[in-house]
Amino acid sequence: DASGQVIHYPADILAKLTYKELFKRAVADIHKRAEEGKFQDAQWPRGVVATFPTSYPAALRHQMRDILVELNLNEIDTRFDEATAAALYYIWREIGADPVCGMHGLMARSRKDKYGRAYQNILLYDLGGGTTDVALIQLLYEEIQIFEEGDDRGNGGNYFRITPRLLGSTGDRYLGGDLITLWLFR
Repeated sequence: DASGQVIHYPADILAKLTYKELFKRAVADIHKRAEEGKFQDAQWPRGVVATFPTSYPAALRHQMRDILVELNLNEIDTRFDEATAAALYYIWREIGADPVCGMHGLMARSRKDKYGRAYQNILLYDLGGGTTDVALIQLLYEEIQIFEEGDDRGNGGNYFRITPRLLGSTGDRYLGGDLITLWLFR
């Protein structure tokens, strides 16, 4: 403080202040770029999808959401931790790599549960800048019928649902890439 006394902030308060400033700057930058016309067919972000380290407890996830609410964003989606987001990215890349087979090819290479539904278990290791997370994610793949028999299907197509489920996770909230580097080379 101004008198030279050291101020100690609890870790959760410090994290909230850091996240708040980071989010505030990110949203301000997006708004600035939108005003400058740097986004094609977009003016202002309506919403945000914010992921969080898998090892974060529910209280910190709620704090993150509260900070985003304060920034007046209309749609805030905080359903996915970083491991689940990485697993979904992996799957979309797999689907896009084979445009002929797509989801059917992915489902054919997957295991089947007792109900005949295709699924994959994916082990993810995330060595982030400030956290280390290990998560086992199960992705369930289902082809869903959205048309009744005899309905006009327009151009046709198939519809699929991908349901992620966190089977287990572990990690360290305070040990990540930068800290591990410092620890190794001191």
